[in-house]
Amino acid sequence: MDTEKIESNWETFERLLKRLSDDNLNTLLEQLGERIAVCPLSMKKDQGGAYPGALVEHSLDVTLKMRTLNESLELGLPMNSILKVGLLHDLGKIGDLENDYFELSKMRF
Repeated sequence: MDTEKIESNWETFERLLKRLSDDNLNTLLEQLGERIAVCPLSMKKDQGGAYPGALVEHSLDVTLKMRTLNESLELGLPMNSILKVGLLHDLGKIGDLENDYFELSKMRF
């Protein structure tokens, strides 16, 4: 994935999360934004998503699929719930505030 696509995906991810108007999420985005934006989905190159930016790409895809299912099956789930679950379900893959779970410099894509 090229830098422009990573940036575009991140802008979409950030814009959708900011729609929730949650100060805690906004703080999280400020503190961890760059790490979230470049995080791979997997650290094993034989698995899907083993490239920079794949976590956000995957999360956007999951969110879109959740929204589509919600509408087509008329589930009536609140959009805020779909956004939170879809966008944040794999967030633990970035690590915590002090430590990266992944290190791009040590990964071989």
